[in-house]
Amino acid sequence: MCSIDSIHFTYNGIHSETMGVYLVKLGGGMYKSPFLAEQEIIGETVPGVDTPYFYGLKRTPLKLSLVLASVDSAFWTFEKRREVAAWLDSGAFAEFYTADQEDKRFFLLYEGGIDLTTNGSQEGYVEVQFRNISPYTYSPVQYRFNDFSAISSPVAFTFDNKGNAELYPQSLTIRKFGAGNVSVLNNSDGGREFKFTGLTDGETLVVENDVRRIVTSLPNTYRYDAFNGNYLKLVYGVNHLLITGSCSLEWHYRYAFKG
Repeated sequence: MCSIDSIHFTYNGIHSETMGVYLVKLGGGMYKSPFLAEQEIIGETVPGVDTPYFYGLKRTPLKLSLVLASVDSAFWTFEKRREVAAWLDSGAFAEFYTADQEDKRFFLLYEGGIDLTTNGSQEGYVEVQFRNISPYTYSPVQYRFNDFSAISSPVAFTFDNKGNAELYPQSLTIRKFGAGNVSVLNNSDGGREFKFTGLTDGETLVVENDVRRIVTSLPNTYRYDAFNGNYLKLVYGVNHLLITGSCSLEWHYRYAFKG
C-alpha cells in the first residue's frame, strides 16, 4: 500500500476542504508515494533448461492507503459520517489528485471495508484502501486541434506522446469536409491505419478510442461498418502520422505516467 504527503485533495470533483476532512499520517517515519506498480513475471520452467522461458509481465493497478481526519475539532458526528460515506462510495473509479501534485491524477475506487477509529468521543480517523484504475497515473485532460479541411492529398504531421505508455485518445472529433474517406496512418507504429470510409460532407464523428465507442451526427446511423476496427493508438514518443481526407480533428486525451 502507498500513502501520499499532502493534506488537501480532490476526489470525484469535490475538494476535501468542502467535505471538512484532510489527510493525516499515522505514526512516524518518512512518507511513501506510488512509484511503480507491482508486477508479476510470467514464465515457464522446462526440465533440463536452467533459464525459464519468459512470456511477459502482468502489472497490478496501483493501490493507495489514505487516512482522513475531520477538520471540525476532529469530531465525527453522525451527519459528518453520512456525508463522507456518500462521497467516498462513488460506485465507479473517480478522479483523485492532491493539492501539491495537481498534474498527477489517479482514478480511484475503494475496496474492502472502511472503518472509523475513534477514542469513544467522536475523535478519530477513517482509513481507506483505494485501488487505481490501472498501473499508471494520468495528466489532466489535454486538448489539440488540427485543421486539414483544405487538403487535397495526404499530409504528414506529428503527435508527441509525452507519457510512458500507449495513448488512446479519450475522444477524437472528426468533422468531414466533402464526402469520402478519412485515414490516419501511424508510421511510428508499423503503419497501423485508423480509417473511416464513405463519410458524408459535414458529418461529425466522435470516436472514444479508450472505450471503443463511435457516435455520428447523422440520425439513425451507425458507423462501425465504415470503420476498419483499428482504434487510434499513439505509441510513446513522437508519432509520425499521415492524414488522408479533408477534415478537422479535435483531440481530448490524457498522458499515462510511471513514477
